[in-house]
Order: sequence, then structure tokens, then C-alpha cells
Amino acid sequence: MNNIKYAVIQIGYATYGIGDTRKNAISEAAKWLTGEDGRQGTTVEQVGKWLSEHENSKFHGDIDIITNDNDVWDTYVDNDALSFFTNH
Repeated sequence: MNNIKYAVIQIGYATYGIGDTRKNAISEAAKWLTGEDGRQGTTVEQVGKWLSEHENSKFHGDIDIITNDNDVWDTYVDNDALSFFTNH
């Protein structure tokens, strides 16, 4: 996790996945985001759909993927987020 470049975030709220590649960040986020059935965990395909179609998640609203050169990176990917994802 030393080369974290991507983060899947819920706008104004939380980070759900980080990774050195876009694919890894989405895969991590799929573990933590709530699926349309109300249970924790959803598919990589569903996360991709929320991201690519700008379709709001039923439980999380607007989610997005950001890169480490984004102005809001430090707001979402702080030491607490890095520690959480490194240890889970």
C-alpha cells in the first residue's frame, strides 16, 4: 500500500477503498460499500456502474474515484484511512 494512487470516496463523507491501481481501489470499496440489498459488500461491477454512470448508490449517495493529485485527497485519505485499509 505504499504507492496509493486511487481512492473511492463518498462525496462529503468517507473513503471506502484505496489502492495502487484503479481496479484495486474499486475492489477494496466493493467490500465495504452497501449493496442494493442493504448488506455490506457489493460487486466490483456495481461499484463500477456507480462510478461510470454517476448513478447514486441507494445507501451511499454520490460516490467518486479520486487520484492522489486531487485537491481533496488529503481530506479523504488521511492517516486514519491509510491505517484502516492497511490493517484490513
